[in-house]
Amino acid sequence: ASSCLSCYSSTAITPSIYFHSPTTRCYTTCPDTTYNNNATLICTPCNSNCLNCLNSPTFCTKCVPNSTYPFL
Repeated sequence: ASSCLSCYSSTAITPSIYFHSPTTRCYTTCPDTTYNNNATLICTPCNSNCLNCLNSPTFCTKCVPNSTYPFL
């Protein structure tokens, strides 16, 4: 019941519209190291140096500790 193959694409039905394939779950906000990809409605991986990113894999909002991106 908690595993999904896809998510509803309408926020009128549920706010959890972003699919995260590693966990096969739907999210309102994607988990760390992924971002809400509004074009595909998939939790898309961030750059490996980003703990959190926004709208793009390289727009880091929080860096991985001790990464090669010590500053935002």
